[in-house]
Amino acid sequence: MVVDIVTDTAQTFEGTALTGRLGAVEEFYSAEIKHGRRFGEDSGLLLYVGVDQYHGAGQDDAPLVYGVDFDDFWGTPVSGGQPFDQPINRDGESYRNRYRLKAHAQYTGGGWNLWARYTRGGEQFAFAQDNLARAPYGWLDEWAIADYPSYHSLHQPGAGYQQMTLDASYRKPLSNQWTITTTFVFSRFDYE
Repeated sequence: MVVDIVTDTAQTFEGTALTGRLGAVEEFYSAEIKHGRRFGEDSGLLLYVGVDQYHGAGQDDAPLVYGVDFDDFWGTPVSGGQPFDQPINRDGESYRNRYRLKAHAQYTGGGWNLWARYTRGGEQFAFAQDNLARAPYGWLDEWAIADYPSYHSLHQPGAGYQQMTLDASYRKPLSNQWTITTTFVFSRFDYE
């Protein structure tokens, strides 16, 4: 199998493209727009923004099934091999049901390559069995849930992130064999 990935840059993409997608069962909606313009042989601008709302699949389409019978910490029986009957996150749902976002801007010209990118994403998860059950099927104990009087009061698990990156590089050919390239990069990453 050969995978050919072509990355658009300020020098390879010209024009405007708008793309929309939606999905059923694993419910999602997305839109992307990109615009590229060449100013000359070695200069151009590329702008891109993509956003999606990813609701994921509900319990009817993607049931959570644990492998063994156990009682959760509050004494509610959970049947192994059967769909979990408590409310859970939708399978693949975006973190805190927030829009996921990608934005990218790039300018190339006169030896310079300048770009900035921002991304925000993440996903909600279903509870792992060891987060709901006492030993020997899990690790849950009094200290872990003292502030949670019931399953419904637990925080739903998930992971979210956002990242901003700025990159500035300058390339100066000295001869046919020698080139000096200087690069400055700033990146900020936030995860919860």
